[in-house]
Amino acid sequence: MRIVPIMKKSVAAFLALAIGGTCLSACGGSSGSADIVTTTSVMAAIVRMVVPGDVTVASVVPDGKDPHEYQPAPRDIATVSRAKVVVGSGFGFDGGLTSALLTARANGATVFVPELDMPDGWQDGMPAQSDPHWFLNIGAVGHVTERLADVIGTALDRDLSTEKAAAAASLGRLAGEVAGLVGSLPTGTCMIAEEHNMLSQLLGPYGCAGAVLTWGSLVPNAEPAAYELERFIAAINERHIKVIVVDVAEPSRMLHRAADATGAVPVEVNIHGAGSATTFADYIAAIVRPIVEALK
Repeated sequence: MRIVPIMKKSVAAFLALAIGGTCLSACGGSSGSADIVTTTSVMAAIVRMVVPGDVTVASVVPDGKDPHEYQPAPRDIATVSRAKVVVGSGFGFDGGLTSALLTARANGATVFVPELDMPDGWQDGMPAQSDPHWFLNIGAVGHVTERLADVIGTALDRDLSTEKAAAAASLGRLAGEVAGLVGSLPTGTCMIAEEHNMLSQLLGPYGCAGAVLTWGSLVPNAEPAAYELERFIAAINERHIKVIVVDVAEPSRMLHRAADATGAVPVEVNIHGAGSATTFADYIAAIVRPIVEALK
């Protein structure tokens, strides 16, 4: 699946605001404390791969909410302010939390955001770079966990070399499992349609392709132009696409209209949150398995 650049709020664009922002520790409210706070539950699942069980990890954005649009409540800001380490997705994915992350960094917290804290070249080989959905790319997650283990280990004064090695092994197994699931499909049948290009990062490396309703929009529930819907329906019919993937955090009437017009089956998955998945591998499996089953 080909992806085009997506309009996003760059973390760098918030830098001035972050440095001059209100001190997080002064904000009221409380939702408990954790050693590490992440923006989303997906990032929390990624972090948990590189920390031992006695390190507490919490996330801010509730599952089912779109991180692009989420605005933190005072208790969310307080939770971030008490964390020893704060981890964001970056590339505009964290939306309203971006300035809070950088304010935490300006106030002395250890804050990790990939677009600022990963070395050059970590996105090499990805279907698209500077993609907010990089966390769906297993290879990219491998690069991030390797760096995260070092950053968190330094911040917490812990040796996380064992956890780092275990994460690499787990991701290697996961990549093999995804390859096996996609490989169980007849050649050329891994074709899906979705609202905007997210799953190219996950399924593109395994030969899947598809159609996208709206290029470049991250606005939830935004109505595409009539010509976009017509083009989308035509692409589904021309490519004999049987499955339309619907993200539960971004319900789209247009996707269901396209399903009605083409006979393609809508498959709901949770891309923006880990949901009931307790590990990153479970999160990925919960996306891939229903899609593969629907394609058979």
